[in-house]
Amino acid sequence: KVWVPKSEGHMRRAKKPSAAASARRPLLHTPKFPSSLDLANAGPFPVEKRMAEMATHAYYLFGSAKYLSQLAAGTSGDVLARNVELFARQADAAGRAMARN
Repeated sequence: KVWVPKSEGHMRRAKKPSAAASARRPLLHTPKFPSSLDLANAGPFPVEKRMAEMATHAYYLFGSAKYLSQLAAGTSGDVLARNVELFARQADAAGRAMARN
């Protein structure tokens, strides 16, 4: 494109950013479940309940990690976010396997 000086009568308005470009992602709203500290301090009994809580914690951790990875896409933290997502996926798979067996 060749630069051409604009005449005084040819003034353009600045473009507004599109709605999609300016829209922010909604905040992540997760259900309330015991924190990892609560799980550690609760004790092992009943075992089935503790295993279910751990599997639930790993499931929601994976969901949050996927959301983090989507937010970090194209930034300098993208690789770190993908590593967190991989770790959370492995934890979720281990929690599901533990609950099945």
